[in-house]
Amino acid sequence: MKESFYTYRLEENGYLFLYNAATDQVMALLPQVATLYKAAADRPESLADRHPELYDSLCSGGFFVADDANEPAAFIASLEERERADRSFGIIVNPTLRCNLRCWYCYEKHDHLTDMPQAVRESVCRLVDRVAADGRHDRLNLSFFGGEPLLPFADVVRPILHHTADACARHGLTATYHFTTNASLLDDALIDELAPYGASFQITLDGNEAVHDRVKRTEAGEPTYHTVVSHIRRALARGLYVTVRFNYTARFLPSFIDVLADFKDCTEAERRLLSFDFQRVWQDNAGNPDEVNARVAEMAARFEEAGFRAGAESTHLTPFCYADSRNHVVVNYDGRLFKCTARDFTPERAEGRLLPDGRIETNERYARRMDVRAGNAACRACRVFPLCHGGCSQMKLEYEGTGCLKGYSEERKEEMLRGRLLYVAEKTRDARRREQQKNTERP
Repeated sequence: MKESFYTYRLEENGYLFLYNAATDQVMALLPQVATLYKAAADRPESLADRHPELYDSLCSGGFFVADDANEPAAFIASLEERERADRSFGIIVNPTLRCNLRCWYCYEKHDHLTDMPQAVRESVCRLVDRVAADGRHDRLNLSFFGGEPLLPFADVVRPILHHTADACARHGLTATYHFTTNASLLDDALIDELAPYGASFQITLDGNEAVHDRVKRTEAGEPTYHTVVSHIRRALARGLYVTVRFNYTARFLPSFIDVLADFKDCTEAERRLLSFDFQRVWQDNAGNPDEVNARVAEMAARFEEAGFRAGAESTHLTPFCYADSRNHVVVNYDGRLFKCTARDFTPERAEGRLLPDGRIETNERYARRMDVRAGNAACRACRVFPLCHGGCSQMKLEYEGTGCLKGYSEERKEEMLRGRLLYVAEKTRDARRREQQKNTERP
C-alpha cells in the first residue's frame, strides 16, 4: 500500500486534516493519531497492526491505495461509470437563431431568417420518442435556446412541448422544461401556458434600467427593462423558477445594485424561486481581475443581505458541463447537432445531424470531443485533476498546448485543495449537527 497521490494534508493546531481529491473524503486526526499517520505514511501496512480501525478507514476513504494503483486511470473509470449510471437525458433545442434584440456581445450573426422547419421539428419529436422508450432513462430535460426561442413559439416550441409531455407520461419519465430567453416576449398568456409544465427560465439583465436599455432594445428601438422585469415578476407569481443572469462589465457592474429596488417587495415564496447569477461578458477584460471579482462578491453579498440568492457558493470543485456528457445533445433549427451552446452554431462546429427517424448521427468532431474529455498528460499527472477535470471538453478541443489548460500555479492548486477540504469538512459538520438535532427532537 502507499499514500494516495490525491491525498492532501493540512496541519492546524496539532491536528492533521486529510483530504482525498479522488474520493472527495475528509478525515480529521487527533494529534496522537496524526503522529502515527505521519510515521506510517511511507509504510501504510505498519499501521494495520497498531491501529487497524484507522488503517481500514484510510483504505476505504482512498487515502491509502495499492502499490500498483493507476489513480488517474481509476478516477477516469469512475467518471465513465457515473455517466453509465446517469438515467437522465438532455435535449437543447434551438427553434431559431433569429432574435428580436441586438445585444452587442452576442456571438450570433442573426442572419438566419429561417425557423426550424416542420421536418426537423418532427425529427426532434421522434428523438424524444426514442429516449422515452429505450428504457435507459427515467428523466428527460428539455431546454429551448437560440436565438430567441419564444419567437417561433406557436409553430415550433408548442408542438415539441406537447409531444414531449405526452411521450414522457406514456413511458413514465419525469420531464423538465427550461427556457433561456430575453423575456421580452414572455407575456401573461405565455406564462399561463407554460405554468402547467413547471417551466423554469434563465433571463438576462444587463444592468439597471439605463444600462440595460442601452444594450437591449427592440429592433424598433423600444426599451425593454421594465417589460422584462414585469415578466419575471409574473413568472414568479405563477410559481415558476427564474435565474436572473446579470451580464456585467467592469464599467457597469455598480449599476446592478439598483435592480434590487425592483424586487424588494417579492414575497418569501417568490424569493425561494428567484436567484441572481453574475456572469461577466466574455469580451470584457477591463480592470484588474482580482479587483473585479472582489467587487462582484461585494455586490452578491448586498443581494444576499436583502434576502436573495446571488452568485454561486464557492465549492472549489468545477462542475461537469452538459457538453461533456454523452447523454446530452443540442439540436439546431436546421437539424445539425452540437454539444456546446457557448459557441456560434456554424457548420464547421457541428458534431453530427439528426436523422429523419430521430436517430443521432455523430461525426469525427464529436469523436474527438469524447476522446479529449479525460484531459491531456499534464491533467492526468496533476493532483487537482479530480477537482478541475482539466476544463470542459470545449476548452480541451480548442487547446493546442501540452501543459495546464487553465494555467494553474502550484499556489493556486494548493488553494483549491485547502478550500475543498474546508468546504467538505464544514458540510460534514452541518450534516452531523442536523442529524443530532433530529435525534434530540424525537420523543
